[in-house]
Amino acid sequence: MAAGTPKSFSTCTSPNTPSSPKKGVATSIAVSSTLSECDYLDISGFRTLAVKPPASVTQITVYASETPTGTYVIVDSLGASGVITVVASKWNVIDPAKIAPFSYVQLLSNQTVANASVLAST
Repeated sequence: MAAGTPKSFSTCTSPNTPSSPKKGVATSIAVSSTLSECDYLDISGFRTLAVKPPASVTQITVYASETPTGTYVIVDSLGASGVITVVASKWNVIDPAKIAPFSYVQLLSNQTVANASVLAST
């Protein structure tokens, strides 16, 4: 796959089974202020990850795990206590290298349940 070409990735809602979105198409995921209501993403093998939160979301906290159903911990390397200030309704790039060696992430928002768009590439 050529550099910069989007690749499909798996999303799932805990503890449901993953779905595979179409290659190169932004995927809608649930983000929430309650971690158990957030979808999780398999980000293994990606070099870029972008999230476009809804209009009301201004901060995202990134949690990561080694397995889809494992314990999710805050990723401090992305911001103070894992909190990233994002621009609502705009694409915000997250560096997956700062999440390594974890393969799965959940995005906790500063708002109640909403949908965000996610796009990743290899």
